[in-house]
Amino acid sequence: MKKLKLIVSLLMIAALLVMAVSCDDEGDPATETVDPSGESNGTVTDDSKTPNEAETSNPASEGNVPSNDAKTIVGKWDCNWDMSGLFNMMFSMMDETMGEYVHIEKLDFPMHFTFGEDGTYTVVSDRDTIKESMSGMVEDLVDGLNQYFEHVIGENEMNMTVEDLLAVSGFNSMDEYLDAMMSGFEDTAEAYETSGKWTIEDGKLCILEEEDGVEMKSVYTYELTGNQLKLLDVTVDGEGMEGMEDMLGALMEGMFPMILIRAE
Repeated sequence: MKKLKLIVSLLMIAALLVMAVSCDDEGDPATETVDPSGESNGTVTDDSKTPNEAETSNPASEGNVPSNDAKTIVGKWDCNWDMSGLFNMMFSMMDETMGEYVHIEKLDFPMHFTFGEDGTYTVVSDRDTIKESMSGMVEDLVDGLNQYFEHVIGENEMNMTVEDLLAVSGFNSMDEYLDAMMSGFEDTAEAYETSGKWTIEDGKLCILEEEDGVEMKSVYTYELTGNQLKLLDVTVDGEGMEGMEDMLGALMEGMFPMILIRAE
């Protein structure tokens, strides 16, 4: 469920952005917080099979190779995923004007994938590179958020500064606001490790994750050419996401394509 935690961290960032700029009927900033995550945990279900039946009949879980593509995918892969598109899409989703002011140029999120012949897989993030990359992202955010907040103040004819706007939301400075906005994401991103089972079903790459007894199935469309595995999009199957489908769907669009290169 680490993938879902990462996305929920992004939604928490979005909540803080909303909290800082939301206004009540008189035009004063409101202080009500937003809980965007809802009930994000649940048991993955399959309409045609129970979890036990699905595991029993899963070729990958039995250590079988279900297709020629699976034989090629077995092994180690590296992915230097640029997450800037995901963040920029989130900013535009919150407010189209925010997307004009707040823009991240680049956010490298290197990951190392291992697809085992026995149908198991692991993904581990490159923590040092992620930490360095996030430092550059914060610089982009400071400039963009200051400009955006100034725009909000002017548009709503507020007699206050950016510092005043943040103070109403409970933050003493832009640094404190950014720390609150990014801390959960940083912790999740830098410690991103996940594992589970994989297989090829109906020409798609299926990933099954489980944590604390909760399962989530991600189904990827892909292109496999030589030493490159390109993930084009994903469908996530799981309970507990009711009401989040549109938000998650739009965020997912910002994730792709993800290009994996076979490790030497």
